[in-house]
Amino acid sequence: MSHDLAALAPHVDATWRDDLVVELRLHDVPGDAIGAALAEVEAHCLDSGQSAQEAFGDARAYGAALAAAAGRRDDEPVPLRTVVPAAVETLGIVATTSGAVAWLRGEPSEVHLAALVVLLAVGAGMVAITRWPTPVLRYLLEGSVWRIVLASLLVPGTSVAAALLAPEVAVELPAAPLAVLGLALLVTGTVLTLRSRARLHQDPVRSPTATARPGRDRGSCGRSTSRTCGARGW
Repeated sequence: MSHDLAALAPHVDATWRDDLVVELRLHDVPGDAIGAALAEVEAHCLDSGQSAQEAFGDARAYGAALAAAAGRRDDEPVPLRTVVPAAVETLGIVATTSGAVAWLRGEPSEVHLAALVVLLAVGAGMVAITRWPTPVLRYLLEGSVWRIVLASLLVPGTSVAAALLAPEVAVELPAAPLAVLGLALLVTGTVLTLRSRARLHQDPVRSPTATARPGRDRGSCGRSTSRTCGARGW
């Protein structure tokens, strides 16, 4: 990211520049509007001789102010379709692993209650992270390191507790069909993930002088024009 942004704003401190871009991305600001904001900062720093920190203050706060002026929020849930690829991949991994191991042993695949509980816990975590990514990331990264530690222990802790409280087998499934189904789900989830990532790459940070996409006029967005950006509605 830094290499491409350096070409847009070579006189802006790299750390400040990256922090601004990350903050604007977290608020779902389009790439061409981010490029316009960087161009404004670059022009001001070049003309005044000030650093971006001196002229605009903290990069995160400045980015949040620009996004707020444009009516962009970071707590809006993303569409449910973004959760589907990760959920399908996870189910595929679990089904393929369980089915393949049991198949090699010549036994049916035993699904324990503990495994179902863990799967539900993982699924809930994935939905939360994928559906509300920015609030979750802010909660984990801007607080104590213990938040991250406790979050990382959630799944194994749930697994141990479920295994102790519910060790019995919930259901037995034929191993071969389960492995084949899991593999199909894994491939499907991978394809969906790659397609969703391809869509993300279609909105790069770019210079405001680049050719605009049809039907999208983002305009410029600097310190002196934040109200204009809000009126244009990034």
